Amino acid sequence: MDKIKISQLSDKNIPVDYVICFYYDKTLKKTVEQFKKLVQRLSEVGLNVECYNDSLNSIFLFISCSSSRLHLEASISRRKDWLYGIEKVSPYIKDDEKITVSERLRLVYDIISSPVSEGGAGICPDLNEWKMVKFIFPLHDYRFNKDYMDRILKKWVINESDLDILKNHFGEKIALYFFFIQFYILWLIFPTIFGLFIHFFFPKYSIVFAITITLWSIIFIQMWKKTEVKLSVRWGVYGISKIYQRRGSFIEDKTGKDVITRQTIFFFSILKWLFRKIVSFLFQMVFSIVIICILVGIFFVELYFLEIYDGPFQKYLVIVPTVLFMIFISIFSVIYNILSTYINYYENHETDIDFESSSIRKAFLVNFIISYTSLFMISCFYVPFGSDIIPKINILNIQSIFTDSQNIRIKLFTVNSDKLKKQFIYYMITARAINFFKQWTFPFLSRFFFSILRRIYTTKFLKIGHEDTNSSSKEFEFLRKIRAQMELPEFSVFDNYLELIIQFGYILLFSIIWPLGSLCSLLSNIIKIISDYIKLLLATKRSIPFRTDTIGFWSSYLTLLSWLGTIVMTILIYFHNYSLNTYIFSEFIVLGIFSNYLYIILYTIFKKIFGYIFHEEKYILRKYYSLKNDHLKRSMDQDTAKYREHQYIKYDYTNVIETGTSIITDFFKKYKKE
Repeated sequence: MDKIKISQLSDKNIPVDYVICFYYDKTLKKTVEQFKKLVQRLSEVGLNVECYNDSLNSIFLFISCSSSRLHLEASISRRKDWLYGIEKVSPYIKDDEKITVSERLRLVYDIISSPVSEGGAGICPDLNEWKMVKFIFPLHDYRFNKDYMDRILKKWVINESDLDILKNHFGEKIALYFFFIQFYILWLIFPTIFGLFIHFFFPKYSIVFAITITLWSIIFIQMWKKTEVKLSVRWGVYGISKIYQRRGSFIEDKTGKDVITRQTIFFFSILKWLFRKIVSFLFQMVFSIVIICILVGIFFVELYFLEIYDGPFQKYLVIVPTVLFMIFISIFSVIYNILSTYINYYENHETDIDFESSSIRKAFLVNFIISYTSLFMISCFYVPFGSDIIPKINILNIQSIFTDSQNIRIKLFTVNSDKLKKQFIYYMITARAINFFKQWTFPFLSRFFFSILRRIYTTKFLKIGHEDTNSSSKEFEFLRKIRAQMELPEFSVFDNYLELIIQFGYILLFSIIWPLGSLCSLLSNIIKIISDYIKLLLATKRSIPFRTDTIGFWSSYLTLLSWLGTIVMTILIYFHNYSLNTYIFSEFIVLGIFSNYLYIILYTIFKKIFGYIFHEEKYILRKYYSLKNDHLKRSMDQDTAKYREHQYIKYDYTNVIETGTSIITDFFKKYKKE
C-alpha cells in the first residue's frame, strides 16, 4: 500500500474516515500481538491503514476507505434495505451516485465494527479481544461546523433544508434528536400560554388545567408519532429499525438456518438468557429499593431540621439534607451507571436496538425515582397526613441516643401548605440551573485537569518534551489536533433524551401545582437547544453517524408519563379539595379508576383520529425478504467476486505492522520494564 503522508491527511487530499486510538498493554508481547491482529483485520476487509506515534503509550491508526470498497459496502447496504422494504425504488447504486458524508462514515464504521461472519472486522473498542482499542472516532470538519453554526444562529426555527444538511453530515440519529427538541419546544408554547392564564385567573389545582394538559399530552404524542413517520419517509429510513444488525459484542452459543429466509441465525442459550435477565431484574430492584430508602431518609432528616428542630445551629443544619442529597446522587449515579453498563453487556444483547432499549429502561427507572420521590412524598404523605402522623414520629428518642433530649428544643409542627409548590419550583428552576452548570463545567474542568497531567507525564517522566517522532511541525500540529479531539467528551443523545423525558414528566405529573412550570421548561429548552448545537459542533467528539426512524423506547415513556399524569393530578386535586377529616378512600379509588379509564378512552380516540401506522406482520416481512433475497443473491455474489479480485493485490499491510511494532518496541525499551 502506498504510504499516505500526514501532510496530505491534514490538507484533506486523502480523507481520513476514522482514527483508532490503540493503547499499549503492560507487556510487549501482548501489545504487539493485538496490534498485528488489529491491522490485519482492518486490511483484510479492504481498509487503508496508517499508523503514527502518539508520543505516549499509544498509537493513532488512520483509517480510510477506497472508492471501490465504499461502493461495494454501499451496494450491500442498499440491497439489505431493499430486502427489508426500506429502499422502495431500486436496490442498485449507480457508479456516479453521490454518497453523503454521514453515509460514508456510517458505511466505513459498519466495515470496522460488523462481525467477521458478516464481512466486517468485528472491532469493538474496549471489549472482549479489543481491550487495547480505546477510541474509534471520525474527525471534525471545523469549517462546516462554523458555517452551520452561523447559519442556525440567524434563525428562530431550523427548516427542512437545515435539518437535511445536519442529517447529511452527522446522520439521522443526531438530526432526529434536534428535530424532536425543536418540535417539543414549539408544542410547549400552548401549555405555557394556558398556564399563565390559569395561574392568574383560576384557583389552585384547577380541574380545567388538569384535563387540558392531559389532552395536550395525548395530542402531542400522536402528532410526534405521525411527524416521526413523515420525517423517516422523507429521509428514506422508514422501517430501518426492522433491519437485523447483529452487535459485534454478541456471543452466540450456536448457529442455524432460518426455515423461511434460509439465512444464518445465531442462538444464545435460553437458560443463560433467563438467568441473566433475572440478575438484571434483581440488580434494578435492589438499587431501586436502596435509593428509595435513602431518599425517604433524607426527606425525614430535612423535615426534622427544617420544621421540628429548634436547637443550636438550626440555620446551618437545614442545609445538611441538601448537601447529603447532592453528594449521594453524584456518587450513586456514577456507581449505578458503571454497574448498569456492565449488566447490559452481561445480558449479551443480540442487536443494538435491544441493547439501547435495555439501557433506556435502567436509566429511566433510577432517574424516575430520583426526580419524583420527593414530590410524591410531599404530595401524598406530608400535605394530606402530615399534621396527624409527623408529630407522632419518634424522631426525638432516636436523637437522644447521642445527646441529652432535655437540651433539644422543638417547634410546634404545622403543615407548610407551600412546601410542595416550593419544592416543584426548586426542581423547575434551581435544579436545572445546577444541572446546566454541571454539564458545562465538570467535563471541561476534568479535560483541562487531565490535559495538564498528560503534559506533565509527557515532558517530565518520558522526557519527550517537544521532541516528536514525526518529522515536520505541520505533522506535529495535526497530531496535536487529533489528541485534542480524542480528549473531548462524547455527544450523548441518550442523556439528552432522558433529560427531556424527565422534564416532560414534571409537566404532566406536577405542573398543576404551579402552572408556570411549562414556561420554565420552554425557556430552559431554548437555552438547551442552543447549547446542544454548540456541544455538537465545537465541544464534543464528532459523533459516529447512525440511521434511525424513531426516538425508540423513549416514545413509550412519553405515553407512560402521560397516563401516570392523569392519576397523579387526580390525587393532587382530591387531597387539595378535601380536608383530612373528609377523606373518603372509596371516593379516592373510584376517582383513580375513572381517570385511568378516561385516559385510555381519550388516548384510543386520538390514536384512531391521527391514524397511526401499524407495523406489518413479521411472517409476511420474512417471506417477502426470502423472495427478494433469491432475486438478488446472484448479482451480489458477482459484485463481491469482482471486488475480491483486486482487494488483496492493492493493500499490503506489512509496512504498517513493521512501523507500529517498531514504535511499540522502542517505547518498551525506553520506558517500560517487563
